[in-house]
Amino acid sequence: MKAICESFLLVIRGVERAVIVAGFIIMTALLLIDTLGRELVGKGFFGANIYATYALICSAMAGFGIATALGGHLRPSFMDGLVSGANERAVVRLGQFVTAALAIVIMLAAIQFVSVTIQYNETNQVVGWPLWPIQMALPVGFGVAALRHLIYGIWPDLIPTAKVTE
Repeated sequence: MKAICESFLLVIRGVERAVIVAGFIIMTALLLIDTLGRELVGKGFFGANIYATYALICSAMAGFGIATALGGHLRPSFMDGLVSGANERAVVRLGQFVTAALAIVIMLAAIQFVSVTIQYNETNQVVGWPLWPIQMALPVGFGVAALRHLIYGIWPDLIPTAKVTE
């Protein structure tokens, strides 16, 4: 099971990296086309800034996952030396499970947020697209983060910067 979870972590990190790269390429292309259009022919690409913002939202949530995967997320590092020895392993695991629980709570709130958007059939007023597909980046991003931290809690040696091993 550990090998499957380790493979899952590698695959999902690859997907997140691809989303980030694609998002930045899309953002750059859209804004460049819009700017060049305005400068060269006097007319930009309608909705370019909105589509670029959508790409940014997806990239940001994938970036959240990458930060978690690489141990680069914000955390209270001043507490690193507080617990050592035999208790360190338990505290590391507890921290991962607490972080997973927080991510699950945020994911559930995001699901509620998206469901209300669907219920009211909310759309972007400029381009007319429904908002919920882009909003889905929130529950997906936090759900993947929760899975990651659950895996890290079960197998602390998979934590990117783990000092505690199985």
